[in-house]
Amino acid sequence: MKIESQAPDSQVMKKAIALFLEKKPFLTYIYLDDCKTTAMRVKSEDHHRNLKKVDLEIGKLVEVLKDCNMYRKTGIIVTSSRSSSPSDMVPLIVKSSGIRAKTVLQGVNVIDVTPTICALAGLEGPHSSSGIVIWDAFVPGEKYGAETLIKRQVDELRKERVRVWARFYQALKERESYRHQMAEIKDEQQNLFDYAGQNEQTIAQLRKRLNQGKGLMAGMVVVFLIGYLVEYRWLKRRFMLFK
Repeated sequence: MKIESQAPDSQVMKKAIALFLEKKPFLTYIYLDDCKTTAMRVKSEDHHRNLKKVDLEIGKLVEVLKDCNMYRKTGIIVTSSRSSSPSDMVPLIVKSSGIRAKTVLQGVNVIDVTPTICALAGLEGPHSSSGIVIWDAFVPGEKYGAETLIKRQVDELRKERVRVWARFYQALKERESYRHQMAEIKDEQQNLFDYAGQNEQTIAQLRKRLNQGKGLMAGMVVVFLIGYLVEYRWLKRRFMLFK
């Protein structure tokens, strides 16, 4: 099933719902971008209007899930790929079984979504992910007890702390490496300047010698002309004697 990249959100959601009802996939990713064109405008009315349209489109998906008796066992995550606010924060709304309802958490990033989805599905998070599982949003139950959730949260924070410090030390190493490279570049630049200065001196000396050679050649030409004239006059007088 294909759709044009410039298609409106209503058409995208319609296609996504049709594909969901046909395939019943484990994961459905729906990208709605009508708000992208109005996010950076000075007038916010158009952007708020588009946000309301997004809410209505998500509502259509919720209605379909309820009609199929799949709403309670389906996880829904609403977020954004980028921020248009001065705080650089993005919305992150999670509705899923095993997640506490009507709970507001602070300090959660979009990069935490993927490892959280993996935890909900009972899977290990991707090794390339730099986010952590939002364990404090989970409901204690048979699968994860309260003590287990706290322990996992602490473990995740400890691992993230190690990763942050590892990146910090790596950044320090790279900074030192860049410093050495910049020092070498400056030395090489100075060597080039010195070499260029030596070349300028050599060129100046060669020009001086060339000018001296030109002067000498000009003097020799003058001497030759004078000698030629003297010899011509001498020969002329000599041959005139025989007339």
